Amino acid sequence: VRNRRSANQRKSKLTRKATEIEAIKRLGLCKPASCYRDPVSCLRCPPPCIRKIETNVKGKWVGKPLREVLKDEFYCFQKDDYNRKIVSNGLLCINGVPIDESSFTRKLKNMDVFSRILHWHEPPVIVPRPALVIRKVVLPIDLLTYQNADRDCRECNGDIGVVYVCEKPSSVPVHPAGPYLANTLTLMAEAQLGLEPRSLLPCHRLDRVTSGTVLCCSDHITAKLLQSHITSGSVSKLYLARVNGEFPSGNDHFLFRRKNKNLKFKCEWVSAKFSDIISHESGYVNVVTNISTRDVSNGLRCVSDCGKESISKFQLLWYDKSADLSVVACIPVTGRSHQLRVHLQFLGFPIHNDLQYGGQPAESTHGQMKEEAINAMKRVSTFVECPINSSEMSKSLIQAVIDTCACCGEANENLIENAFSSSQLLMDGEYAIDLHALKYRIKFKTKHINESSDISVEHTSAVDVDFFTGVLPTWMKGYALTCLS
Repeated sequence: VRNRRSANQRKSKLTRKATEIEAIKRLGLCKPASCYRDPVSCLRCPPPCIRKIETNVKGKWVGKPLREVLKDEFYCFQKDDYNRKIVSNGLLCINGVPIDESSFTRKLKNMDVFSRILHWHEPPVIVPRPALVIRKVVLPIDLLTYQNADRDCRECNGDIGVVYVCEKPSSVPVHPAGPYLANTLTLMAEAQLGLEPRSLLPCHRLDRVTSGTVLCCSDHITAKLLQSHITSGSVSKLYLARVNGEFPSGNDHFLFRRKNKNLKFKCEWVSAKFSDIISHESGYVNVVTNISTRDVSNGLRCVSDCGKESISKFQLLWYDKSADLSVVACIPVTGRSHQLRVHLQFLGFPIHNDLQYGGQPAESTHGQMKEEAINAMKRVSTFVECPINSSEMSKSLIQAVIDTCACCGEANENLIENAFSSSQLLMDGEYAIDLHALKYRIKFKTKHINESSDISVEHTSAVDVDFFTGVLPTWMKGYALTCLS
């Protein structure tokens, strides 16, 4: 019975994914980075559309009232007035049946599906170039065959063994989530590469506020191979960070005072080679702490006695005395969320512009980018044509969707500002930090057979493969760092 249910769930997911892909095509959301992009401000702002979105009830939602889940998990359902409007117009359904106000107290069950029809506005992102920087790396087929001994990779179709090394700008999410769909790295990359929407599989995460290298694949075998190496710790990661203050460059400069004697941690200067992934002098700061979540709703972390062990290594590359800023090479030995940001704040050198973790903001533009973002959303909202993802919607239903829109349903200048967070609207110091994922090095195992003698001997060896785009962030201009070449 369990296997049958699992098979049914897989079939349901495949059907839903196919429906979603068809909707993305019909709505014209899978476009290259240059589309919807202003060449002057570099803001990319797609026009709104009407979407029907279905959501499977998660395990943690089971047994909770619908009203509680909507308010806790979805930003647009924070206000009761808006919730009553969409319900009265039949725009919110559970298992395909429109609900009334009494259903807000209904407790959700396993396998429930609730859907909503809405006027979809997407917050703008900043795309510095009209095209994404993407490198195509092809892994040797023998390497893939060895890693997947139970599956013959030579018989697989598609881009087997191809890794798309993508350069993600700050403010751009890796994959669709929350209010982001067209303005995501994967959809823009798929359009640029000519791939099917939702076919690109990110192999790891990277915060929206962080820029840098993201590894993606279009086949599950290669993606699973990379993900297994990343989770097992056989990947060396090199980040660059610009931090506030003069970062220590030697043991005589390193001074760390314990603020809480109850904390279990280790912060020390190590006089050894920093890493093979970067050619620089020996000596680095090694940090070993536990990291736990201190703010669940915002996903913020901190150093504490509890939590998971986290290890990071830091080395000074450059100090700008005039600005009192240091460029630091960072290697996260473990892979906890926000690990480098937490550890640098803990050392007393927070990342520049990282306001969530104590960093000082860059020179303020007095909300200029936020104002431009709001104006860009207003401009695209005036389009006469509004794409929809279903030909079955009546004109009255479409008008009801627009009338109940949280962004344009009323004549109120603050509607867009109230519908999105300040980070999503590109407020100063909240959408980009001076942290950049520069390079990944993965150590793969492979085998070869020596047949020079009468007896064939099988040998196993390791192969290092580097993944990087060669692009440095804009805040790195002016720093002559030969160790990165």
